[in-house]
Amino acid sequence: MTDPTRPSPLPPPMTVDCRNADPDALLTLEWLVANSLGACASGTVMGCNTRRYHGLLIAATRPPVGRIASLATVTEQLVVGAESQELGNHEFVGTTAWRGLPHLVAFRNDIAPTFVF
Repeated sequence: MTDPTRPSPLPPPMTVDCRNADPDALLTLEWLVANSLGACASGTVMGCNTRRYHGLLIAATRPPVGRIASLATVTEQLVVGAESQELGNHEFVGTTAWRGLPHLVAFRNDIAPTFVF
């Protein structure tokens, strides 16, 4: 059991309001989760990978080097009845696909990165 009189060793969660936010500003805010074996996950607050090692599972085959992007991204789609909404945001050479941006309400970097739609 934790002692409520002791301060938490973790900083408070970062929350970003994404409603009506500038996409370029959201692309500059990043999150990172790492383990002691050299593996990590990272990305932008918008959920759009903009760096070589942004991804949901970056494995370290020869720690601390030898990183491989094992799972770069997923494209989420919410289906309710006959309607569907794409929630993913992607950037490709020469174009963008920010279909999820209008639905993104907030990002919270707590114990795990959380996207709120």
